[in-house]
Amino acid sequence: MPAMPEGCRQGILDGLYRLDEAPEGDGPGIRLLGSGPMLPRARSAAVALHENHGIRAEVWSATSYTQLRRQALETDRWNLMHPESKPRVSRVCELLDGSSDPVIAVTDFMRQLPDMVRPWVSAPWTSLGTDGFGRSDTREQLRGFFETDQAFIEIAALAALARNDTIAPEVVQSAIERHGIDPETPPPWLR
Repeated sequence: MPAMPEGCRQGILDGLYRLDEAPEGDGPGIRLLGSGPMLPRARSAAVALHENHGIRAEVWSATSYTQLRRQALETDRWNLMHPESKPRVSRVCELLDGSSDPVIAVTDFMRQLPDMVRPWVSAPWTSLGTDGFGRSDTREQLRGFFETDQAFIEIAALAALARNDTIAPEVVQSAIERHGIDPETPPPWLR
């Protein structure tokens, strides 16, 4: 478990805080959101993205997508009921909506969990989660099966940047090949 960064207590309670700043440099940016046991994988993917591709990744700890959504809904309702007042900004918008850098949200739950806050973030968003049928195997094997391991976080980040025309699609293809992933494998929920 990483040490608690200074000043992050409120972010933990709110549901999201930045754990690692993006490295200095001129490379493209990406934001990786990891929750629970997926946080170390997001951190290792951030290192791999920087070392292998020059991509600068911020790493965020998502402690509660439910709390982020609840607070965003409360903010939306307040704005609805106070049309003559200056609109309030939800916590998730305050933290993630100021940048166009893509967001990759990875969880050990189904993708719909991080997707609960997707409507409040205007940047490109990709969720990785354990959608599919129950399995019995080692944790690392299961993360590979459900496409939530470091390799898939890296590939999802590269694909998001390629869709934004920030990097060439060949970079994504090269990473898929380097990690030995068969692109024709059906998604986990169909296996």
